[in-house]
Amino acid sequence: MAAMARAKMIGAIDFQRIPKAWTRPPTMGARPVLLYESDGRRQWGLYHNGAWRGGQNYQDSFTGQKQWRLDGTLINNPVRWSSS
Repeated sequence: MAAMARAKMIGAIDFQRIPKAWTRPPTMGARPVLLYESDGRRQWGLYHNGAWRGGQNYQDSFTGQKQWRLDGTLINNPVRWSSS
């Protein structure tokens, strides 16, 4: 019974009325997101200083600690994004 009600609710969603803020990549926060460019390439990036910037994993040679750091690359026009 509950599955039928859920299916009816999902079927009733009007996708034209979804706010545009849900379709744009998040510009706030410190968590990198996976950005897709128009040619299909994907890259981890972060919105920083008014632009999308790429980064890479870094491992400290002394402590072995792993971090994600900005590497200075720019991602010009991401068309899609995902958070994981």
